[in-house]
Order: sequence, then C-alpha cells, then structure tokens
Amino acid sequence: METDIKISIIMPMFNVEEYIFETIESVLVQTMENFELIVVDDNSSDRSCEIVSRYTERDDRLVLVRQLGKGVSSARNIGLGLAQGDYITFLDADDLLMPDSLEILYENAIKSKADIVVGHHNMFNAKSRELSWVFNAYPSLNISGEKTIYANRELLQLPYCWGKLYTRKLIKNIQFPEHISFGEDQVFISHAYLKANKILLIDAIIYDYRKREGQVTQSGYLTPEKYVSDVITVFNNVKENIEIYGSEFRKKETYIYYLNSYLIRNLFSCLTNGLLSDDTSIQRVVLNQYKEWIITLDSEIFKGIYKNLEDVNYSIEKMQSIFDVEIKKIYKELFDLVNQKWNETISLKFNDKPVITIRTLAYNVEQYISECIESVLNQSLSNFKWVILDNGSTDRTGDIIEQYALRDERIKFYRNEKNSIIYGQPNPPEFDAHFENLETEYWCLLDSDDYLHPDFLQELYVAAKKTNADIAVGGTEKFYEGNRQPREERLCPGLFMDDITRMGELFPSFYFMFSVYWGKLIKSSVLTELHEYRVKNSRFLKHADDTLFCLDLLKIAKSVVSIDKALHFYRIRATSYYHSKIDKERYLDYVRLYEESSELLRNWNQLSKQNSNFLVEKMYFSVVNCLEIISKSREMSMDEKVQNIQLMWANETMINAFQEKGITNHFYQETQKVLDEINTG
Repeated sequence: METDIKISIIMPMFNVEEYIFETIESVLVQTMENFELIVVDDNSSDRSCEIVSRYTERDDRLVLVRQLGKGVSSARNIGLGLAQGDYITFLDADDLLMPDSLEILYENAIKSKADIVVGHHNMFNAKSRELSWVFNAYPSLNISGEKTIYANRELLQLPYCWGKLYTRKLIKNIQFPEHISFGEDQVFISHAYLKANKILLIDAIIYDYRKREGQVTQSGYLTPEKYVSDVITVFNNVKENIEIYGSEFRKKETYIYYLNSYLIRNLFSCLTNGLLSDDTSIQRVVLNQYKEWIITLDSEIFKGIYKNLEDVNYSIEKMQSIFDVEIKKIYKELFDLVNQKWNETISLKFNDKPVITIRTLAYNVEQYISECIESVLNQSLSNFKWVILDNGSTDRTGDIIEQYALRDERIKFYRNEKNSIIYGQPNPPEFDAHFENLETEYWCLLDSDDYLHPDFLQELYVAAKKTNADIAVGGTEKFYEGNRQPREERLCPGLFMDDITRMGELFPSFYFMFSVYWGKLIKSSVLTELHEYRVKNSRFLKHADDTLFCLDLLKIAKSVVSIDKALHFYRIRATSYYHSKIDKERYLDYVRLYEESSELLRNWNQLSKQNSNFLVEKMYFSVVNCLEIISKSREMSMDEKVQNIQLMWANETMINAFQEKGITNHFYQETQKVLDEINTG
C-alpha cells in the first residue's frame, strides 16, 4: 500500500455512538486506500470517542482530535488545518460512503484537473434508501460534464460540503463561519464554487445521507430567533462571496437565484418555527428580523425575489389567527413595506429611462406598417426604444416609418439601400450597434407586418421583473391575410420555471413560441451572451434561423415565465419570404433543427418518446411544406425540382427518422403527389 496521502477525509463528530461504527467501516472498506480520516470530536458525552479511539489503535490512517463544544464549523476548520492530502472531502459522522467513492472522485479529479468534483447522493433511513429529491427536481444535475457556477447555477441546489472532492489548494484559505449554527455549508460551498476554475459533475452515487431526528440542522425550533438570524447572516455572507469572486456580468442574477432557492427552504421554515411558538417575544423578534432584512435589499435584488417574498407573506398572513394585536401590527408593517418597495421598483413613467429595446426589419409592407407602428406607440408601457430598419423596400414603407419617427423620439429609424437578406448587404453599423450594445433591461423583436396587444410590453415586463426570468413569453393569435381561414390562438401554459430544463416536460406546448424570434422579452445580458455564442460558433441558418436562435437561447437562459394570453398577432401572407422563396437546401435546415432539438432535449434529460415523436412530426410537416413550395415555384426548372426531391430522399437522418416513426409511406405519397403536379404543370 502506498504511504502518501492522496485524500484527507474530515469528519466532525458529536454524540453518534449509534452510527459511528457503520460510518467508519464505510471508510475503511474503500477501494482506494491511501487516505487519512481526521475525526474531530466536539465534546461528545456518549461513547463516540471511545469507539473511534479503538479504531485509531488498529489503523494509523485514522486521527482523533478533541475540542470543547465549539461547534461543527470549528471542527471542520481544525480538520482543514491538519489535512495533508492533495485532495479533501467531508463526511458527517452518521453518513456513509460507497465502497468506491474515493476512487471514483480521485480518478475523475486527476483526469479532468477539476478543482471540485461533485457526485450524487442518496437519502436513507431504517426504512428506505433513494436518490435525493434534488436530482429529480433539477434534471440538469443529472448531466455530467464540466460546469461553472454562472452557467450552471443549479449547482447551488447542492449546498453541502460533503459529497464532493476539493483540491487542497482551492480550499486551504476557505473557512467555515464559526459564529453561526445553521447554513454554514452554504457559505463554504458558495465560496468554493465561485473560486473554482473548473467544476466536474459526475453521474455516480458516492454518498449516503442519513435522515434522522435530532440532527443539528433539523433543530431550528429550539431557538428560532437564533436560526432566523443565522439564515440572514448566511444570505449576507453568500452575497459577499459573490461580490468578491463573482463575474460582474452575473453577480446579481446568481445571488437572486440563490435567494429564490433558499427563501422558502431555509428562511421561511425557521421563521415559521418562531411564529408558531406560544412566546410573543419570539414572534416579535423573528418577524422584525425578517422585516429589517427586507429593508436592506436593493431594488434589483428585491425585484428578483419578489414572487417568493409574496409567497412568504401570504403564508404568514394565514397564521394571523394565532397572533396578538402587537404581532398583527408588525405583520401589517411588513406587508405594507413589501408593497411599497414593489411599487417604487416597478413604477413606469414615460420620462423614465427605456427598459425595453424593440427591433424591427421592414420590407415592402406599406399596407401593414401603420397598423404595426400604431400598436407599439399605444402600448400601456411607454418607456421603450424602437429600432427600425427599412431593409431596402421598393414601396412606401420607409417613408411611412420616417414620418412616425419624426413625431416620436422613441423610434430610431435607419435605411438600407438594398435588402440585406436578398443581396447579402450588411446592415448600417448604427442599426446593429443597438443590438450589440444594449442599454435596456430587455429586448424583443417585432415583424413589420404583425401587431401587438396594447399590454404586450406591460404584461411581459411585469412578469419578467416579478420572477427575474431570463425570458418572458406570451401567446399569439395567428390570422391569414384577407381572413382566408379562421383565426387561431397559440398559447403557452401560464407558469414560471426557474429551471428551464423543466420546459422539456411540456415541450410541444412551448415549441411554437420558441420557433420564432418574436412574441417574447429576452433579458439583455442573456441576449448578449447568446449573440456571442452564435457568432463564435457560426450558428446561423438561411431559412430557419429563428428556430435555431430560440434553441440556442434555451441553452443560455436559466428561467422562463409564460403568460397564457394572446399578446401578439401574427399575420400569414402568401407573398412573405417564408412562403415564396425556396432553394434546394432549404429542407436541410429542418433536418438540422430536428437534430438540434433532439440534442437540447437529450442534454435536458427530456428526450421522451412523446418529445421524440413530436420532433419527427415537426420535421415531416416542414419538409412536406418544402415539397408544396417546390411544386408551385416559378423560379425552379422541372429538372431542379426533381433533383431537389431526390436529395430529400437521400438524406439518411430524415428518412431513418420517418421510418422509425412509421410515416415513410405518407412521405412517399406526398412526394408522388408533388411529382405528378410537376409533370402535369
């Protein structure tokens, strides 16, 4: 056996004689043997020390250190000071390691050169053992690979120091806060996550967490005012860590995500313990602690957690029957405080700085553009900036826009001599600068032949601000030029998801509104990151770029809020670019979208049979639409049309998907119908 210590295991201990034998045995049977186990006893009054002492006599890899009741944080800090291993992990004295935990963690750390390796954990008791709920609640935690805390904020859902392997270099100067008794892990792990250059998430269960009554972390009801104080201190310490190590780009978003994760889980649970007590003095203290913390929140943080604050206040309101007059008065002050801060935060006035940038490219829409412009200028939210490009129109479109721009300074108007899409001419730099250097909080796109509901901006903006969502999306009403067909609503389910991967559960319901640029507000910081990603990786399509744009957006964004109401009106016209232009490679864009959508859902762990069938159907109908446009095209010769169809049938990805779905014969029939039309045309 090698004598050099690769891993130091740090284990605080207090009165665990019932479990310590099993815990130590789980360490001693490790397949990797060159470790040390540092046990720091915190003045146990049972036989815990006696049991560990016997082990130290038989195995020199075990070290026992004693301290006089200074708490778990002090015990872990002592362990950190004594650790000699290249890597460090933590183990609670009533939990267990899998037999190969150290080997798996160490091999992954060496191979990846990660600063932190994060594994999965079970939760168990005498009756059951199962994978922790957090991995079902946040499916992205099941996707292995390299992570960063800014791109993968869901790592904050694993706020425990255990279940991970750290380089000693990373955490040698990180201490557990010894002045708090609850949530100390969150301060430590947030510091480590933020400081790490590389975090590796692995798909392996390496830790068994024992659920038992009487654990320190489960005894908030004993001294509720202390625990509420500790939770608020933890919140503030995590904020300080983010301020020190955080990326300027994502500081507040990361902190808001963190608070939204633990307001209910930690603060409200401890707050409830105090409010449900029979002691008015305790009720007074915890309620005032909560109120004073809210006062300290700056406006952006407050906006980001407002929805959860509302939920907390509503839950407190339901307890009022047990409050006396004094406590009811304090609650009323709290309720009024939250409402006042929200009203001050969300106040929207015309003279305020614009909060939304709207982008529009217009081309030969003289009969529609006035309706479009009027719908924007009559929005109930008026502090926006609208950047419009007349993209080489040969009719009066540009002149109409210019007249509106002269009357309303919110419209920034630009012209292209020739259409940038048809002729490949670049847009005016001043026009693109509004996109590349956004100065507003949110951005949206509007097609020049569509129009908006009067509350489109207001409803989406308020929803986005309340939830701090990266994307706010509403429904649309599709209508045909000349009302050739009945109008049709396309609505998303009305909900908020702080983990965007959950969209996979309802993917078909959301797909339409995430196959188009328009109909949504996108947070500007997210849009900037998205634009850089697309430019760097040349992710653009000629015919279906709006859908690829949205798929890439879903990779970057972390949260979405949707409103089940038609706030946008989408015009279908036969002369639009989509319905009139074709080339022999257009169908390939739809095959690409099938592959990209499948990959996104696979990464989300959401590529169910239902979603897979849905994606095949979308590709099928898009390709059939290409066949219809080919048959009607006046720009393609008969030979070109036939050649285009032959290329479609030669595409293995598409045909294999159709075969698996059992719709190849349907596609053959559609093809034959088009060939007959071509031959008789």
